[in-house]
Order: sequence, then structure tokens, then C-alpha cells
Amino acid sequence: MNWNKKELEDGNVEIYYFNNEEKPLVSVITTSDLEKLKEALLNQTFKDFELVVTHDKRIAEGYNKGMSYARGKILCFTETDCVPREDWLEEIVEEMEKNGRGKVVFGATSKSYLNLSSVAIHKEDFVKFNEDFLIDEDTEWFSHLKANGKELVLTNNKGIVLHNRTRRTYRNQLKIAFMEAYYCPRIHKMYGRDSIVSPWIFFLSYCFQLLILFMRFLGLFTGFIRWKILRGGI
Repeated sequence: MNWNKKELEDGNVEIYYFNNEEKPLVSVITTSDLEKLKEALLNQTFKDFELVVTHDKRIAEGYNKGMSYARGKILCFTETDCVPREDWLEEIVEEMEKNGRGKVVFGATSKSYLNLSSVAIHKEDFVKFNEDFLIDEDTEWFSHLKANGKELVLTNNKGIVLHNRTRRTYRNQLKIAFMEAYYCPRIHKMYGRDSIVSPWIFFLSYCFQLLILFMRFLGLFTGFIRWKILRGGI
């Protein structure tokens, strides 16, 4: 079975579907187009869905725009570095029907690590992503939903989506650590007890990342001194 593509005036949005062009039950929303993800979705056992792909550079804007084009009653979010198993949508739709309105179903490995790799929500329960956030937009979004009285439900199908994380450079790790050090306390201030993660956990994480970077730098510096000694420079 192949995709059908709906033509849109907005060149930054693409919609793919199988048979039900007008009223699919599910809208799968992701940011940017990745062939492995599209291929995995093409092989889903559940077929009553559309795929909405946005090409905005900022993730929060992309998800908000994708939602504005979505026609399904259930919104499923995933990330471009994910490869869903073929029964992913079938199982997550069953969970949504079992839990009903007011629930947000996610397939992360634990409640301590929420992300957008496998999330489903009824369209009526959706709240916009905060487009002011350059990072941790998922943490802010989950906190916002919780503050609005939505219950976060962890499914039993752990690992239903396989992440293919790209390796980060030390420079990128340092940049992300500093950005999270700004945004995470801001989320806690905005939502208080409804914030899904305590800022102290993030603070300890940043200290650990910085310690790793410092040890790496110390190792490089020690190697440089040893090289200078061997060359007779010191």
C-alpha cells in the first residue's frame, strides 16, 4: 500500500493518507520528513490515519501548525528520530479508547522521562505548545496539560517506538545544559507543583554534565602537556 498526498497551498506542510482523506480517526503529527519514519508508518496495522508533516525550524511552531491542519479526532505525536513498530498506532488507539477524554497517553519508558516520541491526546484536549521555548517544549507542554487537569497515562507498551538518537558533540551538550538551566526553572515557576520535573533534578543533571565536560577538558590538557614534555618543550 502506498501513500496518497493531499495538496496544500502551504509549502511547509504535507499531509499523507491511505483511504480516508476527509475524516481519518487519527492524525500523526511530526516535524520534518524522514524516510525511515514514513516507511514505518506505511507498515502500520492500523490504517485509519493521516500523517501531517511540518517543516518549521522550531519544533513548537511545527507541532502547533500540524495540529491546525489535523483532521483526526485523536492526535498522535512522534519525533523524526523514532521508528515505530507496526502495531504502534493500533495499541495507542486502544489505550485512548480505554481511557477516554481528559487523558494523555504516552509510551515513554518511565514517568521520569517524558518526551514526544509516542504521545496521543484527544483533539478537544489539546493545548498549544509554547513557541517561546527553544528547548524543553515537551516538558512545558506536559506541565501545561497537567495544570489544566489532564491526567498523564503511561502505557504498558514500553519501547513501542525505537529511538535512534544522534550522538551529540561536547559543544552541543554544553549548549543544551545551559539552555535547560534557563528554561527548566522557568517551567517550574510557571506551573509550580504541576511542573512534571523538579528543578533540582535538572540542576544536578547540569552539574554532572559540566563535570564530564571538565574531565574531558582536563584529559585533553594533560595529553597536551605530555606531548610538550616528549617534544622537549617543557
